[in-house]
Amino acid sequence: MPNRAIFSPFFVFNAKHAKLTQKNAKTLFFFSDLSRKFSVFRVKMPIVHFRSCHLVNIPERRVLGEGRFVRLVAEGHWEWAERVNISGAVMIVALTESRELVLVEQYRIPLHARVIELPAGLAGDSAAPAGETLVTAARRELTEETGYQADDWEHLVEGPTSAGMTSETYSVFLARNARRVGPGGGDANENIQVHVVPIDRVEAWLAKRRREGVLVDPRVYLGLYFATR
Repeated sequence: MPNRAIFSPFFVFNAKHAKLTQKNAKTLFFFSDLSRKFSVFRVKMPIVHFRSCHLVNIPERRVLGEGRFVRLVAEGHWEWAERVNISGAVMIVALTESRELVLVEQYRIPLHARVIELPAGLAGDSAAPAGETLVTAARRELTEETGYQADDWEHLVEGPTSAGMTSETYSVFLARNARRVGPGGGDANENIQVHVVPIDRVEAWLAKRRREGVLVDPRVYLGLYFATR
């Protein structure tokens, strides 16, 4: 097992560099590279990270403010935002039977600009049923925002939205053979315009829209990669 930071309440580190007493931690596991066995010590706080043989104090987490949808927190010198009252975020690469990419365009208040994006949304928010899974949320958001449905779904990748700005991660799904079943447009608080663009014309179409002053979420190009691979 490599030497790396392990989060509380349990830590793993190289026993060759261990210099701990039973005075200063909670329950602690350490791993011996030689014996391949775990040993257990009862110790007290403070909680620390173990990076190789270096001990790093974990800064105290502070809540700086909280609204209905977002909480601002800090740890040490770093401040970031995290979602509240949700269980995840999803983004959808939706392809029609005619090999068209389904995109959305809407006015984004933080940017004071219109933005072209992949369909996306939140799992477990106020519009969702209790216990909603990520793929169920992706199906719901695709229909709500675009009016499209699909039966063939694939989970592609999961990763951070903006690692220095927020703790949010999102899952990307591919929806094949999407078909239109409704108007889309989002919920009562949204005014989403739907675009269905042939795959071989997406890049040129996006370039034209940028020249017109519309912003393009770079993750649209991620969707284009998965749509054409």
